[in-house]
Amino acid sequence: MKRSGVILLALIFFAVFDVYAQTNSKKVVKQCNPSLARQLVEQQAIESKSIADTDKRIKVLIKVADFQWTTDEETARRYFTEAFQVAREKSREKEVKKSSGSPFLGLQKTNYPFEVIRAVIKRDAEWAKKLTEIALKDAEEIAKEEKDKPNSPDRDENISEITGLAISLAEQNPAAALYFARRAMRSPLTGNWFFTLYQIAGKNRQLADQIYAELINNYANAEVYRLLYLSAYPFASQRIMGVEKYQMGVSMPENFSPNVNFQKQFLNIFLRRVMTLTPESANLKVSFNSPQGAYALIALNEIEPIVAQQFPEFGESFQKAKATAQTLASPEVQESVKKSENSQKNVNRTFAERIADLEKADEEGKLSDMQVVNLMTSAKKEENFVLAETWLDKIRDEKVRESATNYFYFSRSKLATKENRLEEARKYAEKVVKIEHRAVLYFDIAEAKLKEPTTRLNSLETLFEVYQMAQKAPETVEKAQVLLGLAYMYEKIDHTNALDSLSGSIRSANKLENPNLFSSFMMQQIIGKDFAIFIGYDVPGFDISQTFGEISKKDFQNATMQAEGFTDKYLRTLAILASVKDCESEKPIKTKPKASTK
Repeated sequence: MKRSGVILLALIFFAVFDVYAQTNSKKVVKQCNPSLARQLVEQQAIESKSIADTDKRIKVLIKVADFQWTTDEETARRYFTEAFQVAREKSREKEVKKSSGSPFLGLQKTNYPFEVIRAVIKRDAEWAKKLTEIALKDAEEIAKEEKDKPNSPDRDENISEITGLAISLAEQNPAAALYFARRAMRSPLTGNWFFTLYQIAGKNRQLADQIYAELINNYANAEVYRLLYLSAYPFASQRIMGVEKYQMGVSMPENFSPNVNFQKQFLNIFLRRVMTLTPESANLKVSFNSPQGAYALIALNEIEPIVAQQFPEFGESFQKAKATAQTLASPEVQESVKKSENSQKNVNRTFAERIADLEKADEEGKLSDMQVVNLMTSAKKEENFVLAETWLDKIRDEKVRESATNYFYFSRSKLATKENRLEEARKYAEKVVKIEHRAVLYFDIAEAKLKEPTTRLNSLETLFEVYQMAQKAPETVEKAQVLLGLAYMYEKIDHTNALDSLSGSIRSANKLENPNLFSSFMMQQIIGKDFAIFIGYDVPGFDISQTFGEISKKDFQNATMQAEGFTDKYLRTLAILASVKDCESEKPIKTKPKASTK
């Protein structure tokens, strides 16, 4: 941009800030009309009957019911009931169609009945219990029809849904949360409990402890590999013991401490179960296709120093358990243990050690794309990125190199923004090819600039760059999402530009067939011949409901007018429902009559 252009742009920004400062100093008059809002919502409910896709119809009915609850509970229950019935029918379809949209959204099969239950439980926990039993009975019947195994992925999915209900109630309704936790305990022990315990503990530690005490007793006779899902909580560890140690991790609640009594309970039960292993059960291949005996041996190796240092009273039991596991260790089990432990050692290697490994492999002509990608994804400091950058060109597969490079500079820009090196963050962001990922980085930079009075003006310039970038991009879902996110960001500074960006997003969406604008979750993926890495993150504003909800807080009238601009009936419905979501709670603002000019 020429110097004169910069001056002009700066003047425009100053003018916008001046207007923003003036309008922001006055009390904003809400244009939300509860009566009109109810009328619009009822209209969406009626129109939902003509929506062909049942999954979309379910979502509309849920939102309508949730809105109606406070003013017309009877009608709301009718819509919830209708949504649940449609969801039950949908769940029986053999093939579930996935919504089209960005390949980075990581869409999965939706459990439609539980989508309704999650909405109901916020309003009526007792009713949610009844609906849950119906949904589980349906799942059992479907499993029988399809001759699924008792511990199939779909069964695990239902357990995850039920524990999710327990998590949502942990703070406000512990008794109901405990009910759902106990309901989930009727099914086989799964890794989902590893995450659930910590999530509940973050809201209600006492409840989480109670649930753990019941879990360890309820599953005292579970398979050895399953018991390891309960190995982390007593020790306040971010990872479980055994083969799957580095396959899953969790963030613990702040100031979370170990529980000695739970540690003793776990050790007692686990060691006893190892001693009951047989040649058949030890060699049985379970999760990750590893023999159960390998799970036992690797976990025992981790437990050994704990017993020696903290619980000598378990010394005899430990020796018997280890002797049993070693005696039953077939050559296949031993090989699995060796392979797993070597893999775990590689996870713990320092960045310098990883570089040395790559240099050696490169000299021997054995360098693999996976080694380089693992180095890229392990960079956590700027000095790591500097060293790793020289290896990007060593990736042979062109597609892997492109996606790895995109992620490398994405991560590097994120770090620079976090460390307030904003100019460097912008420089690295420019090397990120994919528009939606680059936009996210610019949003982060703009957010950082907004926090400092001296750089607030520059935040507008950063957002304007995203706008220019989007204007040049082809009409895609990604472009519509970026403009949607841009509207969300602009709303914090400049309402006029927010509405303009929102209009642009709607125009782009109207040119696409069935665009997916329903999720703020994005995913980057690096897929090679023998490996696949997925990294997900949340992007505020990329979800249509979130953005329209944010804009309607200040400007209900324009939000609903913009929503009417969608040609897709479903998008239009979601946008309107999001705009009126908080309308019922608004109280009309009384304004003083203007003085007569006569």
